[in-house]
Amino acid sequence: MSPVAPSKRELPVVALILVVIAVAARARTFGNPVIGFDEQFYLLVGDRMWHGMLPFVDIFDRKPIGLFLIYALAAGSGSKAILACKLLALASVLATALLIFGLARRANGPVGALAGAALYILWLDFMEGEGVQAPVFDNLAMVAAAAMVLVGIALQIKYSVLVEGIYLGCLLIVLTWQAGIRGARLAGYVMTWIGGALLPTALAFGLYTANAHAGDFVIANFLSVLGQERAGGAAEGTAVIASILAPLFVLLLKHKTWVRGGNLLHGRRGGTGERIAADRTRRWRSRRSVRHGAGAAIPCSRCGRSGQRNHRFSGGSVVTGTNSRHCRRAGYQRHGRSFRASFRLIYRAAAARVSMAA
Repeated sequence: MSPVAPSKRELPVVALILVVIAVAARARTFGNPVIGFDEQFYLLVGDRMWHGMLPFVDIFDRKPIGLFLIYALAAGSGSKAILACKLLALASVLATALLIFGLARRANGPVGALAGAALYILWLDFMEGEGVQAPVFDNLAMVAAAAMVLVGIALQIKYSVLVEGIYLGCLLIVLTWQAGIRGARLAGYVMTWIGGALLPTALAFGLYTANAHAGDFVIANFLSVLGQERAGGAAEGTAVIASILAPLFVLLLKHKTWVRGGNLLHGRRGGTGERIAADRTRRWRSRRSVRHGAGAAIPCSRCGRSGQRNHRFSGGSVVTGTNSRHCRRAGYQRHGRSFRASFRLIYRAAAARVSMAA
Protein backbone atom coordinates (compact mmCIF):
# COMPACT_ATOMS: atom_id res chain seq x y z
CA MET A 1 0.00 0.00 0.00
CA SER A 2 1.36 3.40 -0.93
CA PRO A 3 1.93 6.26 1.52
CA VAL A 4 -1.30 8.07 2.35
CA ALA A 5 -1.84 11.83 2.55
CA PRO A 6 -4.09 13.16 5.34
CA SER A 7 -7.74 12.75 4.39
CA LYS A 8 -10.34 15.50 4.58
CA ARG A 9 -12.03 13.58 7.35
CA GLU A 10 -8.87 13.32 9.44
CA LEU A 11 -7.70 16.91 9.30
CA PRO A 12 -10.55 18.58 11.26
CA VAL A 13 -10.28 16.02 14.05
CA VAL A 14 -6.49 16.28 14.19
CA ALA A 15 -6.63 20.08 14.10
CA LEU A 16 -9.10 20.14 17.01
CA ILE A 17 -6.92 17.79 19.08
CA LEU A 18 -3.82 19.86 18.41
CA VAL A 19 -5.64 23.10 19.27
CA VAL A 20 -6.70 21.65 22.62
CA ILE A 21 -3.15 20.44 23.35
CA ALA A 22 -1.55 23.74 22.32
CA VAL A 23 -3.95 25.92 24.29
CA ALA A 24 -3.61 23.73 27.37
CA ALA A 25 0.20 23.82 27.13
CA ARG A 26 0.53 27.55 26.45
CA ALA A 27 -2.50 29.30 27.98
CA ARG A 28 -0.74 29.97 31.28
CA THR A 29 1.71 32.27 29.46
CA PHE A 30 -0.89 34.44 27.73
CA GLY A 31 -1.06 37.00 30.52
CA ASN A 32 2.60 36.86 31.51
CA PRO A 33 4.56 39.90 30.22
CA VAL A 34 7.87 38.85 31.81
CA ILE A 35 8.16 35.20 30.81
CA GLY A 36 11.42 35.99 29.03
CA PHE A 37 13.61 39.07 28.86
CA ASP A 38 14.27 38.47 25.16
CA GLU A 39 10.58 38.79 24.33
CA GLN A 40 10.31 42.08 26.21
CA PHE A 41 13.17 43.56 24.23
CA TYR A 42 11.90 42.27 20.90
CA LEU A 43 8.50 43.81 21.59
CA LEU A 44 10.19 47.09 22.52
CA VAL A 45 12.04 47.11 19.21
CA GLY A 46 8.82 46.30 17.34
CA ASP A 47 7.05 49.18 19.10
CA ARG A 48 9.88 51.64 18.36
CA MET A 49 9.73 50.69 14.68
CA TRP A 50 6.24 52.21 14.61
CA HIS A 51 7.87 55.45 15.81
CA GLY A 52 10.45 55.55 13.04
CA MET A 53 13.39 53.86 14.76
CA LEU A 54 15.48 51.48 12.65
CA PRO A 55 16.90 48.24 14.11
CA PHE A 56 20.71 48.00 14.09
CA VAL A 57 20.93 51.78 13.65
CA ASP A 58 18.80 53.47 16.32
CA ILE A 59 18.45 50.40 18.56
CA PHE A 60 20.87 47.46 18.59
CA ASP A 61 20.45 43.70 18.69
CA ARG A 62 21.96 40.70 16.93
CA LYS A 63 18.70 39.15 15.73
CA PRO A 64 17.69 39.45 12.05
CA ILE A 65 15.18 42.03 10.87
CA GLY A 66 12.50 39.42 10.19
CA LEU A 67 12.03 38.71 13.90
CA PHE A 68 11.50 42.40 14.66
CA LEU A 69 8.96 42.67 11.86
CA ILE A 70 6.91 39.91 13.52
CA TYR A 71 7.01 41.76 16.84
CA ALA A 72 6.19 45.02 15.10
CA LEU A 73 3.05 43.35 13.77
CA ALA A 74 2.05 42.46 17.34
CA ALA A 75 3.02 45.90 18.65
CA GLY A 76 0.59 47.47 16.19
CA SER A 77 -2.29 46.21 18.33
CA GLY A 78 -1.47 48.82 20.98
CA SER A 79 -2.37 47.91 24.56
CA LYS A 80 -2.99 44.27 23.60
CA ALA A 81 0.51 43.82 22.17
CA ILE A 82 1.60 41.22 24.75
CA LEU A 83 -1.46 39.06 24.14
CA ALA A 84 -1.07 39.54 20.39
CA CYS A 85 2.49 38.16 20.62
CA LYS A 86 1.26 35.08 22.45
CA LEU A 87 -1.51 34.48 19.92
CA LEU A 88 0.90 34.85 17.00
CA ALA A 89 3.16 32.27 18.64
CA LEU A 90 0.19 29.96 19.23
CA ALA A 91 -0.84 30.21 15.58
CA SER A 92 2.73 29.47 14.46
CA VAL A 93 3.02 26.45 16.77
CA LEU A 94 -0.30 25.04 15.55
CA ALA A 95 0.63 25.54 11.89
CA THR A 96 3.98 23.83 12.46
CA ALA A 97 2.34 20.91 14.26
CA LEU A 98 -0.18 20.45 11.44
CA LEU A 99 2.64 20.43 8.89
CA ILE A 100 4.50 17.82 10.97
CA PHE A 101 1.36 15.70 11.01
CA GLY A 102 0.94 16.07 7.25
CA LEU A 103 4.55 15.10 6.54
CA ALA A 104 4.50 12.11 8.88
CA ARG A 105 1.06 10.97 7.72
CA ARG A 106 2.25 10.48 4.15
CA ALA A 107 4.41 7.57 5.26
CA ASN A 108 2.86 6.48 8.56
CA GLY A 109 -0.39 5.85 10.37
CA PRO A 110 -2.53 8.64 11.83
CA VAL A 111 -1.69 7.80 15.44
CA GLY A 112 2.06 7.98 14.93
CA ALA A 113 1.77 11.19 12.92
CA LEU A 114 -0.44 12.77 15.57
CA ALA A 115 2.00 11.70 18.27
CA GLY A 116 4.85 13.49 16.52
CA ALA A 117 2.81 16.68 16.12
CA ALA A 118 1.63 16.62 19.74
CA LEU A 119 5.11 15.98 21.10
CA TYR A 120 6.43 18.97 19.15
CA ILE A 121 3.90 21.20 20.94
CA LEU A 122 4.59 19.75 24.38
CA TRP A 123 8.37 19.63 24.15
CA LEU A 124 8.57 23.31 23.22
CA ASP A 125 7.71 24.05 26.85
CA PHE A 126 10.75 22.07 28.01
CA MET A 127 13.02 23.89 25.53
CA GLU A 128 12.07 27.42 26.66
CA GLY A 129 9.70 27.74 23.74
CA GLU A 130 6.50 28.23 25.76
CA GLY A 131 6.58 31.96 25.04
CA VAL A 132 7.40 33.90 21.89
CA GLN A 133 10.99 32.87 21.29
CA ALA A 134 12.36 33.12 17.75
CA PRO A 135 12.40 29.34 17.00
CA VAL A 136 8.62 29.24 17.49
CA PHE A 137 8.42 31.17 14.22
CA ASP A 138 11.45 29.94 12.28
CA ASN A 139 10.46 26.29 12.90
CA LEU A 140 7.34 26.94 10.85
CA ALA A 141 9.36 28.19 7.90
CA MET A 142 11.79 25.27 8.14
CA VAL A 143 9.09 22.59 8.29
CA ALA A 144 7.28 24.25 5.40
CA ALA A 145 10.49 24.61 3.38
CA ALA A 146 9.28 23.20 0.07
CA ALA A 147 11.52 25.84 -1.52
CA MET A 148 14.89 27.04 -0.27
CA VAL A 149 13.58 30.61 -0.19
CA LEU A 150 11.60 29.59 2.91
CA VAL A 151 14.89 28.59 4.52
CA GLY A 152 16.03 32.13 3.72
CA ILE A 153 12.97 33.55 5.47
CA ALA A 154 13.76 31.40 8.51
CA LEU A 155 17.31 32.78 8.43
CA GLN A 156 15.91 36.28 8.73
CA ILE A 157 14.09 35.21 11.90
CA LYS A 158 17.09 33.51 13.50
CA TYR A 159 20.47 32.66 11.99
CA SER A 160 20.81 29.41 13.96
CA VAL A 161 18.67 27.63 11.35
CA LEU A 162 21.70 27.78 9.05
CA VAL A 163 22.63 24.24 10.13
CA GLU A 164 19.17 22.93 9.22
CA GLY A 165 19.28 24.79 5.92
CA ILE A 166 22.59 23.15 5.02
CA TYR A 167 21.08 19.76 5.89
CA LEU A 168 18.07 20.38 3.63
CA GLY A 169 20.31 21.60 0.84
CA CYS A 170 22.50 18.50 1.05
CA LEU A 171 19.38 16.32 1.07
CA LEU A 172 18.14 18.02 -2.10
CA ILE A 173 21.51 17.41 -3.76
CA VAL A 174 21.45 13.71 -2.83
CA LEU A 175 17.87 13.23 -4.05
CA THR A 176 18.62 15.06 -7.29
CA TRP A 177 21.74 12.93 -7.83
CA GLN A 178 19.73 9.76 -7.23
CA ALA A 179 17.21 10.98 -9.83
CA GLY A 180 20.00 10.84 -12.42
CA ILE A 181 20.72 14.57 -12.74
CA ARG A 182 24.44 15.30 -13.05
CA GLY A 183 26.98 17.84 -14.17
CA ALA A 184 26.07 21.36 -15.19
CA ARG A 185 22.36 20.78 -14.66
CA LEU A 186 22.89 19.72 -11.04
CA ALA A 187 25.27 22.65 -10.50
CA GLY A 188 22.60 24.99 -11.80
CA TYR A 189 20.06 23.59 -9.37
CA VAL A 190 22.51 23.97 -6.48
CA MET A 191 23.23 27.59 -7.34
CA THR A 192 19.49 28.29 -7.57
CA TRP A 193 18.87 26.76 -4.14
CA ILE A 194 21.72 28.71 -2.57
CA GLY A 195 20.46 31.90 -4.20
CA GLY A 196 16.93 31.28 -2.92
CA ALA A 197 18.19 30.71 0.61
CA LEU A 198 20.28 33.90 0.56
CA LEU A 199 17.67 36.07 -1.17
CA PRO A 200 15.82 37.40 1.92
CA THR A 201 19.11 38.32 3.62
CA ALA A 202 20.34 39.97 0.43
CA LEU A 203 17.13 42.01 0.18
CA ALA A 204 17.45 43.17 3.80
CA PHE A 205 21.09 44.11 3.24
CA GLY A 206 20.15 45.94 0.05
CA LEU A 207 17.55 48.05 1.88
CA TYR A 208 20.05 49.03 4.56
CA THR A 209 22.69 49.77 1.93
CA ALA A 210 20.25 52.00 0.07
CA ASN A 211 19.82 54.01 3.27
CA ALA A 212 23.60 54.24 3.89
CA HIS A 213 23.56 51.78 6.81
CA ALA A 214 25.38 48.80 5.28
CA GLY A 215 28.05 48.91 7.99
CA ASP A 216 25.47 48.85 10.78
CA PHE A 217 23.76 45.85 9.20
CA VAL A 218 27.02 43.88 8.83
CA ILE A 219 28.16 44.60 12.39
CA ALA A 220 24.83 43.68 13.99
CA ASN A 221 24.06 40.61 11.90
CA PHE A 222 27.47 39.04 11.36
CA LEU A 223 30.48 40.53 13.15
CA SER A 224 28.82 40.79 16.56
CA VAL A 225 27.36 37.27 16.24
CA LEU A 226 30.73 35.75 15.43
CA GLY A 227 32.45 37.71 18.18
CA GLN A 228 30.13 36.94 21.09
CA GLU A 229 31.21 34.66 23.92
CA ARG A 230 28.93 32.07 25.49
CA ALA A 231 28.69 31.76 29.26
CA GLY A 232 28.25 27.97 29.12
CA GLY A 233 30.20 25.49 27.06
CA ALA A 234 28.91 23.39 24.19
CA ALA A 235 29.17 20.24 26.32
CA GLU A 236 26.90 21.72 28.97
CA GLY A 237 24.29 22.77 26.42
CA THR A 238 24.38 19.36 24.77
CA ALA A 239 23.89 17.65 28.13
CA VAL A 240 20.84 19.80 28.91
CA ILE A 241 19.25 19.07 25.53
CA ALA A 242 19.97 15.33 25.89
CA SER A 243 18.27 15.24 29.29
CA ILE A 244 15.20 17.02 27.91
CA LEU A 245 14.93 14.63 24.95
CA ALA A 246 15.63 11.49 27.03
CA PRO A 247 11.91 10.60 27.49
CA LEU A 248 11.48 10.52 23.72
CA PHE A 249 14.34 8.04 23.40
CA VAL A 250 12.56 5.81 25.92
CA LEU A 251 9.48 5.85 23.67
CA LEU A 252 11.64 4.84 20.72
CA LEU A 253 13.09 1.89 22.63
CA LYS A 254 9.63 0.71 23.69
CA HIS A 255 8.19 1.04 20.21
CA LYS A 256 9.22 -2.42 18.98
CA THR A 257 7.23 -3.99 21.81
CA TRP A 258 4.11 -2.00 20.96
CA VAL A 259 3.97 -3.10 17.32
CA ARG A 260 5.33 -6.63 17.63
CA GLY A 261 3.55 -8.95 15.28
CA GLY A 262 2.90 -6.34 12.62
CA ASN A 263 2.52 -2.64 12.03
CA LEU A 264 -0.74 -1.81 13.80
CA LEU A 265 -0.75 1.79 12.64
CA HIS A 266 0.05 1.36 8.95
CA GLY A 267 -2.76 0.55 6.59
CA ARG A 268 -6.51 0.55 6.20
CA ARG A 269 -7.23 -3.03 5.10
CA GLY A 270 -8.75 -5.17 7.82
CA GLY A 271 -8.88 -4.75 11.57
CA THR A 272 -5.95 -4.94 13.96
CA GLY A 273 -6.37 -8.68 14.67
CA GLU A 274 -6.72 -9.45 10.98
CA ARG A 275 -3.52 -7.59 10.13
CA ILE A 276 -1.57 -9.41 12.86
CA ALA A 277 -2.85 -12.81 11.71
CA ALA A 278 -2.18 -12.05 8.05
CA ASP A 279 1.34 -10.89 8.82
CA ARG A 280 2.16 -13.99 10.85
CA THR A 281 0.68 -16.28 8.19
CA ARG A 282 2.73 -14.54 5.50
CA ARG A 283 5.96 -15.01 7.47
CA TRP A 284 5.19 -18.69 8.15
CA ARG A 285 4.52 -19.36 4.47
CA SER A 286 7.71 -17.52 3.51
CA ARG A 287 9.86 -19.67 5.80
CA ARG A 288 8.15 -22.88 4.59
CA SER A 289 8.65 -21.90 0.95
CA VAL A 290 12.35 -21.29 1.46
CA ARG A 291 12.84 -24.66 3.13
CA HIS A 292 11.19 -26.35 0.13
CA GLY A 293 13.16 -24.35 -2.42
CA ALA A 294 10.22 -22.28 -3.62
CA GLY A 295 11.71 -18.88 -2.93
CA ALA A 296 11.08 -17.60 -6.43
CA ALA A 297 7.31 -17.84 -5.96
CA ILE A 298 7.12 -15.83 -2.71
CA PRO A 299 4.83 -12.83 -3.17
CA CYS A 300 5.67 -9.41 -1.82
CA SER A 301 3.38 -8.51 1.09
CA ARG A 302 2.97 -4.95 -0.17
CA CYS A 303 2.68 -5.00 -3.93
CA GLY A 304 2.14 -8.70 -4.71
CA ARG A 305 5.17 -9.05 -6.98
CA SER A 306 7.12 -12.31 -6.82
CA GLY A 307 10.76 -13.16 -7.30
CA GLN A 308 13.49 -14.48 -5.05
CA ARG A 309 16.00 -12.00 -6.39
CA ASN A 310 13.89 -9.08 -5.17
CA HIS A 311 13.78 -10.18 -1.54
CA ARG A 312 16.35 -10.26 1.22
CA PHE A 313 17.08 -13.53 3.02
CA SER A 314 18.09 -13.65 6.68
CA GLY A 315 18.58 -16.76 8.81
CA GLY A 316 16.75 -19.07 6.42
CA SER A 317 13.65 -16.89 6.24
CA VAL A 318 12.46 -14.31 3.77
CA VAL A 319 11.85 -10.75 4.83
CA THR A 320 9.07 -9.86 2.43
CA GLY A 321 7.22 -6.71 1.49
CA THR A 322 8.86 -3.54 2.65
CA ASN A 323 12.40 -4.89 2.31
CA SER A 324 11.87 -5.62 -1.41
CA ARG A 325 13.91 -3.47 -3.74
CA HIS A 326 10.93 -2.58 -5.87
CA CYS A 327 8.94 -1.63 -2.76
CA ARG A 328 11.74 0.60 -1.56
CA ARG A 329 11.79 2.31 -4.94
CA ALA A 330 8.03 2.78 -4.70
CA GLY A 331 8.50 4.65 -1.44
CA TYR A 332 7.25 2.09 1.07
CA GLN A 333 8.55 2.19 4.63
CA ARG A 334 9.70 -0.55 6.97
CA HIS A 335 7.30 -2.07 9.46
CA GLY A 336 7.28 -0.27 12.79
CA ARG A 337 8.20 3.18 11.49
CA SER A 338 5.12 5.17 12.48
CA PHE A 339 6.44 6.57 15.75
CA ARG A 340 10.10 6.69 14.84
CA ALA A 341 9.65 8.65 11.62
CA SER A 342 7.51 11.18 13.45
CA PHE A 343 10.00 11.62 16.29
CA ARG A 344 12.88 12.13 13.88
CA LEU A 345 11.25 15.35 12.72
CA ILE A 346 11.63 16.58 16.29
CA TYR A 347 15.19 15.30 16.71
CA ARG A 348 16.46 16.94 13.53
CA ALA A 349 15.16 20.31 14.65
CA ALA A 350 16.46 19.92 18.22
CA ALA A 351 19.89 18.64 17.18
CA ALA A 352 20.47 21.74 15.07
CA ARG A 353 20.16 23.99 18.10
CA VAL A 354 22.66 24.48 20.92
CA SER A 355 19.87 26.28 22.77
CA MET A 356 16.51 27.66 21.71
CA ALA A 357 17.06 30.63 23.99
CA ALA A 358 20.40 31.57 22.43
